[in-house]
Amino acid sequence: MSKILIPIKEDLGIDSFPSDSLGKPAVYFIVDSETREIQTIPNRSDELGIPPIKFVVKQDADLVFTKEACKSALIHINRANKTPYRVGDDSIATLLDKFGNGELSVLTEATH
Repeated sequence: MSKILIPIKEDLGIDSFPSDSLGKPAVYFIVDSETREIQTIPNRSDELGIPPIKFVVKQDADLVFTKEACKSALIHINRANKTPYRVGDDSIATLLDKFGNGELSVLTEATH
């Protein structure tokens, strides 16, 4: 079992889609990869950059699903012993299926 942190555009439960930004989503989900139980964490930050990334790495999650991440974000995520995965525009349900099937790639280089 893994706990996965995912930045979310709009809270539609398991049918939600990842936010374009790791640091500026509407909410964050922490999803149990086996039960698909979702914990919702509102994003109360108006900041960009390091403050939201520090928030992300403090959460009780093993993995981070993100569409993009800068070099600094990847450094913080990796230092916190969390594994970042690059995802596309699929729903959370589809992303969990892809993860379970080994179809997602670890994000090893900054996307911007």
